Amino acid sequence: MRETRSINRLDGATGDVAVGGLFSGMIAGLAMVTYLALAALTFGEGPLTMLIRFRGSDASTPLVGLLLHLGVSGVYGIIFALICKFTARSWGCEPSSWLAASIGAGYGLALWLLAQWVILPGLNSPLMEIPRIHFFLGHQIFGISLGLLSNLEMRT
Repeated sequence: MRETRSINRLDGATGDVAVGGLFSGMIAGLAMVTYLALAALTFGEGPLTMLIRFRGSDASTPLVGLLLHLGVSGVYGIIFALICKFTARSWGCEPSSWLAASIGAGYGLALWLLAQWVILPGLNSPLMEIPRIHFFLGHQIFGISLGLLSNLEMRT
């Protein structure tokens, strides 16, 4: 009986899944940026200076950097949620929490690789100045948080 109920929940509207992914992505993005702001203290930078690195222009403020980061995180959350929905539907089940966290960690790794080696160098982004270990750990926090939040969203 539980399996039938799980599959029915996965058949919800794609728009609902996208909205859930948007909010999950933004929350996971907040976890990531919180880590990076605190980690900035370990390499002699203030949290507000870290937020400015996410800026869209040289005249941006920390608030603009934060909002830009949360917007990008929301888009990545939508993509992740839709991938999870269609994967879960094709498998006919819901992933466990550890599997969702593992998939999220893989997604965070993929985003880190994409950012580190493709997107940011092409933009000459100030995010490239963040020590790689901290940038990597921030993406892992994002991915694992996103996986767990998306898994919770699919269960409700």
